[in-house]
Amino acid sequence: MKRLLIRSMSRHPIKQELNANPKCFNIRCFSQVTLKVSAEFTSKMSCPSYEEFVSKLKSSMSENVQLPGEESHLKMLPGSRHRLLASMEEVKRKQPKKSAVCILLYPIDDVPHFCLTQRNSYDGVHSGEVCFPGGSYDQEDKTLKNTALRETWEEIGVVRSEIEIIARLTDLYIPPSNFLVSPFIGICSYTPTFQPDPRE
Repeated sequence: MKRLLIRSMSRHPIKQELNANPKCFNIRCFSQVTLKVSAEFTSKMSCPSYEEFVSKLKSSMSENVQLPGEESHLKMLPGSRHRLLASMEEVKRKQPKKSAVCILLYPIDDVPHFCLTQRNSYDGVHSGEVCFPGGSYDQEDKTLKNTALRETWEEIGVVRSEIEIIARLTDLYIPPSNFLVSPFIGICSYTPTFQPDPRE
């Protein structure tokens, strides 16, 4: 059964699991990598309320700042993959499959949170992984933004009309499955009602 994890973006992280299984995942390593940003940006994004956080985030994403995504991705690669993936041009030559995920932000007690899911166990390279809601691009989606919204609805039951997409981040290549993932930041103005699909 799909499991849903809620992650706080406050100074004192909160983890909460939305099913009866008492096993909890240590996702500190994810936050250390994801939230390792400059002191200037950290100070800039310090906010007394969720509404102000969203306002500052939107402003930051619209300032035409060059995202360090590709450079940062290469720094985080295991040594063995540096030879495989010298640049995004190298990735394109592999003709990766397109996919998208949604980094869904929402408030709990006026504190920004985001959710992660754990994949079901199956015979595949991503079995049991912790991830953002998302999946493969479908021709009917027409855009990767629509893929992120559709997959979020299918996996955790949050309808697209509740989500405002405010930015697309740098694509990330996943070598084991040859997927090129497009991350989108989505905003909910309130805590959504999650309905995880056990088949996903």
